[in-house]
Amino acid sequence: MTSRYFLGIDVGTTNIKVVLYNDQLEMVQSAAVKTATPSQRDEGLIEVNYLRHQVFSAISQCMDAQNNSAVQAIGICGMAEAGCLLDDLDQPLTPVHLWYEDRSRLFANKIRRDLGSLVASQCGLKVTHVRSLSKFAWLIARTGYSTARWIGVPELVGLWLSGNYGTDATLATRTGIYNVCSKKYSSEILDYLHARQDQFPPVYSAPACIGSIQPDVGCKLGLNGDALIFIAGHDDIVAAYGVNAEPGDLVDSTGTAEGIIRVVDRLVHPGDLAKFGIAIAPYFSERSYALITGAGTTGALIEVLAREIGLEFDVLDNNISPPSSYHRNDFRVKLSETRMPIILRNDLQDRPFELWSALYDVIAERFRRAANKFLRFCDAPRRVIFIGGSAKSAELCRRKSSKLNLSFIRAPEIDATTRGAAAVAGFAIGDQPRLWDQLV
Repeated sequence: MTSRYFLGIDVGTTNIKVVLYNDQLEMVQSAAVKTATPSQRDEGLIEVNYLRHQVFSAISQCMDAQNNSAVQAIGICGMAEAGCLLDDLDQPLTPVHLWYEDRSRLFANKIRRDLGSLVASQCGLKVTHVRSLSKFAWLIARTGYSTARWIGVPELVGLWLSGNYGTDATLATRTGIYNVCSKKYSSEILDYLHARQDQFPPVYSAPACIGSIQPDVGCKLGLNGDALIFIAGHDDIVAAYGVNAEPGDLVDSTGTAEGIIRVVDRLVHPGDLAKFGIAIAPYFSERSYALITGAGTTGALIEVLAREIGLEFDVLDNNISPPSSYHRNDFRVKLSETRMPIILRNDLQDRPFELWSALYDVIAERFRRAANKFLRFCDAPRRVIFIGGSAKSAELCRRKSSKLNLSFIRAPEIDATTRGAAAVAGFAIGDQPRLWDQLV
């Protein structure tokens, strides 16, 4: 019997990763490229054609020398709340605005005053410049294109591959417009924005199949013309699925920003969650949901500090000083879920291993505070699963898990986001690829 293959695509803030998996969800080949140039990343804007080139380049590199006709389905996940405006012919009207860029902050402030409680009650989100509804309102006002449509980054990749416009509930929720309880875009919020429902991607039930790959695109990328395209969802939630997280599991997913996910088996009222900075989205198992909160842009902080120190990651980890072996005020940072990190004070510049220890202690404490928010709504978790950047350091995992007095599992060799995306696509066509089941 001919093996089947699935492609997982993750469009992150820093990197675009594309991984080919077999029907046992074992990695066959992978490729990664930078999502944006340094100047684009600093500005928070990416030209759409540049992003398309990068996505297609990563796919082509991954598929090089493979049996392309065997790819049955493609799952796409990525950063939420980043996107652009489209015209009626699916042409971009603006660059892609990354989630953290804050040009819409004044619009966000007004929307929060007028509609903040309504948005919170429907999806558990606080209105900030990060939310898609803030970017949409600002871009419509700035460009004058009142009938333009909003599209997020994973959905944009889906449009390029399939020619169709659509999304899933995990990404729709992050716009700030989707009502998790009614499973529809909010008519009250749309009225406030003077927008129509069709100015946002239609929301498909998971697994969200938006069509087949366009023949000319498939030919260009070396992909089977029958391959189905799925919007797998918000990267943090898809990553939790990629390691088979279930109710009772706490998942720590670190890319540029750190997302903490708790899988639960009941719907918790979004308004109650919002008071504690927790959002909710449907999960992929039947009648389950993902609660999600953030610990800030800790991945970006690690990257910045490692670059400043100028030593290899493994050298820093292997020689790290013990916890609290420095003066508490020697290292201070400002972290949030909506902005890049700012180092406020660093008196440990000439003591790299103490500095690395101080960094880990700051991150572990932020993790503790974020994870404990969930205790108001569910029992203590049974374990922590570390994926993404956090999983690469056993020391950081130990410091984080000790804050909660929990056992932990780390999966440094698994790219959970692309694996989750491939699994969503594979399950949808009935192939039932095997999720990671070695969690002990």
